[in-house]
Amino acid sequence: GWLKKEPMRCFCPWMGSTQNFTTSNKADGTMFVSGFTFIRQAIRFDYPIAEAIESILPLCDEVIVAVGKGTDGTRELVESINSPKVKIVDTIWDETLREGGRVLAAETDKAFAAISPDADWAVYIQGDEVMHERDHKAVRQAMQRHLHDEEVELGSTTEPLGESVPLWIPRLLFP
Repeated sequence: GWLKKEPMRCFCPWMGSTQNFTTSNKADGTMFVSGFTFIRQAIRFDYPIAEAIESILPLCDEVIVAVGKGTDGTRELVESINSPKVKIVDTIWDETLREGGRVLAAETDKAFAAISPDADWAVYIQGDEVMHERDHKAVRQAMQRHLHDEEVELGSTTEPLGESVPLWIPRLLFP
């Protein structure tokens, strides 16, 4: 999924927390895009995390990866992605939050909290997802088109984004 950072509080229901943002007001129309994800034990459970991260790298100025402490070499796998855009945040999962997937929300929060304050957009990818490269152009164009539109919940706009753009984009709720 992907979302726009607004100059207000945004609650992301799939993350379980409220975040405060400031939107960039760059006059030249440039934008800063942060990607974020979390992972633990990717090798053991055969998650294609490297492919997931690499699939959003062309869209992003940075990709934050919250890597949970594990024993299978997942951190080393993420380190092996040869890009200065990839930034690792080491985490320890709270096993008391396993019920209802709350630990997944907590780990997503950790990655999201580490994105640059300069980000205009955040692109979320799960460890078992990839974004097809054919969608990069349409996604970037939509981000650019709506960069300064504070009314946009990209992904739930009535304007068609193109049939190839995935419809699994989460909606933001603005209190």
